[in-house]
Amino acid sequence: EYDYNQLYDILKYRASLAFRPEVVMDESLHLIADIASERGDARYALDILWRAGKYAEAENSTQVMPEHVRKATASVYPTIRREHLEFLEQHSKLILLALAKALEAEKSAYVTSSTLNDYYRLVCEEYDVDPKSYTSFWEALQRLDDLGIIKIRVVSEGSRGRKSYISLPGVPTSILKKELEPLLPGKQARF
Repeated sequence: EYDYNQLYDILKYRASLAFRPEVVMDESLHLIADIASERGDARYALDILWRAGKYAEAENSTQVMPEHVRKATASVYPTIRREHLEFLEQHSKLILLALAKALEAEKSAYVTSSTLNDYYRLVCEEYDVDPKSYTSFWEALQRLDDLGIIKIRVVSEGSRGRKSYISLPGVPTSILKKELEPLLPGKQARF
């Protein structure tokens, strides 16, 4: 059973053998290590890397990006279905929609909780809903993490405290948006 750091090292080594330099974004390797560390399974991690490479190739992408990793993960082991989303309370759905939009806009595997909160407030405005306080927002994030829908990684920043990074490991952002938008009342988002 491998931990996050061991999986990252294995992935980095295998990516250097299988891909040209700079093709696999380091952020993508971190995301795969994050996802696979739940199981500690190196074969699972390498399967995700291989599939992510195939998705990148199919899209004529010059890099294996976090979105390719999310697609690969969903194809190996789908973690979110519409039935799961239907039972979430409205603000959890809005937070997930904000996360999908933030990850797309930032073209990133992770966003900070403060960046996500900014996107959440924008999504609430689009849907004409009053946003929750930061404490309630954080509690909703933790519930989504407990459900396995998102992943929160807290990183120590030394004397500057800690920073929380949020990822969406198991579903492509485009699919999550498509599944969530019909479940949200009011006008559809414009951005």
